Amino acid sequence: MKQQLNNKTVTIQQDDWSIIQNDLVIATSVVSQGRGFFVDAKDTASTHKTAEALKTMFEDAKVHAERTYGCDVHSFATDKGRNNQKMRTELEKEDVLNLQDQDITLSSIMKLV
Repeated sequence: MKQQLNNKTVTIQQDDWSIIQNDLVIATSVVSQGRGFFVDAKDTASTHKTAEALKTMFEDAKVHAERTYGCDVHSFATDKGRNNQKMRTELEKEDVLNLQDQDITLSSIMKLV
């Protein structure tokens, strides 16, 4: 993975769900040049599924991917859950491109996609 992701621009994909005890589980992968790579899955114990918690987990995954694999995370994809929508709004302020929600994707960028 390190060889294939080193110096590549990638997209983080995260999917989250709650197990029966309402504990949050989150799975992370990165995509580069049309190929997906599993990064990890975490049972976050008693962490509740809030926008703030999801944002922190995205930021942690971004740092981990960039340090471990030498890649550059420039975009992300999540589902359209309410907490994810709020998280995306917060990440937009930090210039992270959201590939899942066209209404915040800049038209100048969409011309290149």
